Amino acid sequence: MVMTLLTRPKKTVATVVIATDGSGDFNCDGTADNVEIQAAIDSLPATGGCIYIKEGTYNLNDTITIINPNVSIIGCGNSTIFTTNVAIDIFTIGDGLAIIGHNNIILENFFIDGNAAANRGIYATTWVNYLRIFKLWIYDCNQEGIYASGPVDSFWTIANCHIHSNGGGVFPNINLIDITLCVISGNTIYGGGTAIEITTGGANIFTSNYVSATIYGVYLNGCSNIIVSNNRISSTGLENIYLTDSSYNNIDGNNLENSSRDGIELAGNSDYNTIHGNIIDGSINWGINISVATCNENFVTNNILEDNDDGTIIDSGTNTQIFNNIET
Repeated sequence: MVMTLLTRPKKTVATVVIATDGSGDFNCDGTADNVEIQAAIDSLPATGGCIYIKEGTYNLNDTITIINPNVSIIGCGNSTIFTTNVAIDIFTIGDGLAIIGHNNIILENFFIDGNAAANRGIYATTWVNYLRIFKLWIYDCNQEGIYASGPVDSFWTIANCHIHSNGGGVFPNINLIDITLCVISGNTIYGGGTAIEITTGGANIFTSNYVSATIYGVYLNGCSNIIVSNNRISSTGLENIYLTDSSYNNIDGNNLENSSRDGIELAGNSDYNTIHGNIIDGSINWGINISVATCNENFVTNNILEDNDDGTIIDSGTNTQIFNNIET
């Protein structure tokens, strides 16, 4: 048989459109829109697919759950808005079970408005791998904007997002617990709780982010092999960068301004950290504070420290190596 344009078989594409104007495969009316959105996600084949969310405001009264692999949720920028008036997590990824199946999830290009009601913007449970969070606006959640708990070798990316005023002054904007192999880059994090808190994580990278008016900028607790580099962190309520019980981390090339306490503090048993090439100015207390003797063998090199009210560097640690800093 000669195949023509009329006889060529159609390719099946697992793409579902959600709309508020009646033009979608699933259509929302502004009331309990999570029902239609969840039905759209559940309609995808087991191999996954793409949910395209058209512009509009989608009002939720329950969380949207993604369990199957290879699912992408893609919106139309900040004109695609998910919001709620109840205490829910807007998105939950995974079911917390140690099974294969939560891999390769993409959330991209939409606005999460917690409306001072939502608990979290995004909650990723245990065993979620290869999560990509791109170009999201995540605002005004009562708890974290992004919360994730391991253990998992995650291979995650959180990039080019605007993450503002989450946490109710208590919870971090981003909270990663026992997560490894995550890159957080190019984000703007403003207001609310701590910009990012990482607990018992390793081999994560926090780079090229802009942070302002949070509680802490970066808070590492029980971490190792974290890179914090080339960020601008300013006007924090406490330290710009704080490490406790965290070792073998690299704090490099950051511009740290106007901390209400220290620019960088090491506490607990924080050993073998490298603090290199940072510009630290305008701290109310110290530029760099190695605050206890149980911090051992840390390296403080090639930093520029100026206009820090209590002084440039105070070292209560053991065997700290301090050299080639510019202190004014």
